[in-house]
Amino acid sequence: MWAVDQARLPNWLLPSDCARVCFSSCAATSDEDRARFLSSGAERVICIQADDLPASLTRPLTVYEFDPAPFVIVDDNAGHWIARVPVKPLGQVLLANGVAEIVRLGVELRVLPALWPIRDAVIQSTLAFSVIRIRNAKPRQT
Repeated sequence: MWAVDQARLPNWLLPSDCARVCFSSCAATSDEDRARFLSSGAERVICIQADDLPASLTRPLTVYEFDPAPFVIVDDNAGHWIARVPVKPLGQVLLANGVAEIVRLGVELRVLPALWPIRDAVIQSTLAFSVIRIRNAKPRQT
């Protein structure tokens, strides 16, 4: 079983098929990249395509809580943890609107016409980033 940590939970508060580019500052982030990508003052940003906004606003999500003891980190940047034994949830919360929770957690949500330009810029930056379900993004414009 895999899970995400609390810090990266907002990256997953969208419908599972929603392509997204998530980024934040880290120790290696340059002042230039901070000014370029995080100018709103938010430390974490999630970008989605405009076409995905309606489902993101209306599709309910279930968030499960687990005992962290059996989990080990496998990707510190993405906040991915795995347990190699069966794990039962300690509890669950139904979120009617993941976008509202993202905003409540202080994460900036950017709705863009396409994700490829921000994806290309972020992976060349000094930011910590995660690109999720990019295969579901609109094709690149050529």
